[in-house]
Amino acid sequence: MLAINDFIGCSNLYECEVEAIAVHEHVPLPLAVVIGEVLLTSPEGVCELHRMVAEDIQHAVDEGDLQSALKFAETYQFVAQKHPLPH
Repeated sequence: MLAINDFIGCSNLYECEVEAIAVHEHVPLPLAVVIGEVLLTSPEGVCELHRMVAEDIQHAVDEGDLQSALKFAETYQFVAQKHPLPH
């Protein structure tokens, strides 16, 4: 049986990105890998990935979950570095 690390290892994503997508979309991690891979195929998808993580941050702040907000903020910095917004 494949582990989540197997799915992530075969993708262009990192674990923190997959986790952020899974939280945002309320889906299991393997499905989040597929969603993330599709997002990375277009400039619009990259923008959507940025939006998802930003919304994860906002949702965590609204819920008073500052630990998750900080985790998602670190993920956003990572996303911005690895998948910059298109010009």
